Amino acid sequence: MLLSIDDADPRPPYEQLSSQLLAMITRGDLGPGDRLAPIRQLSSDLGIAPNTVARAYRELEQVGAIASRGRRGTTVTDGAVAAATSRHERRVVDALDAAVEAASAAGLSADDVVGLLRRRLAN
Repeated sequence: MLLSIDDADPRPPYEQLSSQLLAMITRGDLGPGDRLAPIRQLSSDLGIAPNTVARAYRELEQVGAIASRGRRGTTVTDGAVAAATSRHERRVVDALDAAVEAASAAGLSADDVVGLLRRRLAN
């Protein structure tokens, strides 16, 4: 697994880690039944606190992407791709909600916003 924490990234390390793992699941780099590194090993490899890795794993477990099985380790679940996609969609919806609020405050019409979105997607 090629995971890293970027100190310049404004997101907290646990969020960077969970996002990278979700991306690996979505791309198919990690599949159902694949085992994730133990918390202590991954924290040592990345130079971060074990609690940071544990929090990332907890978040992924809450959305159903991974399952912790005690001594048997943490593995990717059968529903991981759906869970990863759902979480990514939620982030986009949250960002869109913020954009709609900003557009409304700026007095932009729905057509203006759709035009802006189309231009951004074309780039």
